Amino acid sequence: MKRIWKTTAVLLSTCCFLGMFSCKGEETSGSSAEPTQKVYLQAITGADAVTKVEADYFLLAEPAVSAQKRNGFSIKGDLQALYGGEQGYPQAVLVAKTELVQENPEWVQGFVENLAASMAGLGTATGAELVQAVASHMDDPDAATSLKAPLLSSEVVGRCGVRFTYASACKAEVNAFLTEIRAVNEKAAAIPADKFYWDYLSAKTSTATLDKEVTVCMPDGAPALALAKLMQADTETDGVTYKVVATDLIASKVTNKDAAKNADLCVLPVTAASKLLGSGEKYQMLGTVTHGNLYLISKDGEMLTAENMETLQGKKIGVLKINEVPGLTLKTVLNKYGLDFEEITNG
Repeated sequence: MKRIWKTTAVLLSTCCFLGMFSCKGEETSGSSAEPTQKVYLQAITGADAVTKVEADYFLLAEPAVSAQKRNGFSIKGDLQALYGGEQGYPQAVLVAKTELVQENPEWVQGFVENLAASMAGLGTATGAELVQAVASHMDDPDAATSLKAPLLSSEVVGRCGVRFTYASACKAEVNAFLTEIRAVNEKAAAIPADKFYWDYLSAKTSTATLDKEVTVCMPDGAPALALAKLMQADTETDGVTYKVVATDLIASKVTNKDAAKNADLCVLPVTAASKLLGSGEKYQMLGTVTHGNLYLISKDGEMLTAENMETLQGKKIGVLKINEVPGLTLKTVLNKYGLDFEEITNG
């Protein structure tokens, strides 16, 4: 019995020693690996929420971004630059009824050429002139545009990302962006058919005049700014009616069951255009009208670049339109930099 006890004691001692060695190794391993912190995203319902919600950064679009200077905020990150690439990400696109494109290609070409030229010349108009042009074309005559004349300096207009790129020239970047959006939320976008993209170079001449009134709809804000010069030159006899629509109603202008009631041309978020019209059967995309006007703002946050995006770990970002292009683009950018994120409701 004595010999057995000694043998057992030796075995227990050996096991304890090995166990201590093993446990010590596990503790060392666990203590040296810090858990990765997430970036916390909280939906906000309007730009004024920046004064009511506590967050390290906020994601807004110009010109709402510049309006927050009065509250002590400044731009700390350009989502367009952080996304990268030659063209960045496409934000809003112009579509036209396929029937209109096929029957009146020369008129469509002329309209697009005038639009591109007018967008390039936005800097020649004053803020008051731009706001007046948009305000006078509100679909709801009792509604006021969100654009404010004092904010629309040439610098702010430049940050609105307004420029036209033909569909045939931006097809690859649009598809790439939509693919990345789908990696964040598969239901948020679709990959359009090839015929959705209008080929400007191969359009055949038909007639430069129209025998009907053409309606052009766009959401308020930067997309309306993109067409402001055309609206400024609008006359009652030019055959075109412009309508500036509340952002949350713009999709209804292309989805009415009675096709005759739908807009002939319409500016839509690229995600909505891909989901609702991507087959190319009813509408074709003529081109992009805005390439990124989203910015991260903060009072005290660090300036964000491609080299220090990890500083967002553990930070909270208030996001306007978290389930639409702004929020989806931010999530896409966070994915690019390998940053985990989580949506929160408060705190």
